[in-house]
Amino acid sequence: MVPGARTVLRRLAEVGGTASYEEVQDHFAVHPTTPIDPKRIGGTLTSIRALRRRVGPDNRSNLHK
Repeated sequence: MVPGARTVLRRLAEVGGTASYEEVQDHFAVHPTTPIDPKRIGGTLTSIRALRRRVGPDNRSNLHK
């Protein structure tokens, strides 16, 4: 899993899963605690698939760890 994937998944849950690639990229380019280089956000988003297997949509509490 790529570092930051859990934080990106948490952000997507916060916005109801409706963020565009560019919105996610812009948000994390200047994120205060977990900045992600805009060139690396694609790999981070790809890594979410592996993370999603462990955090089901009915158990959002795991996103906050």
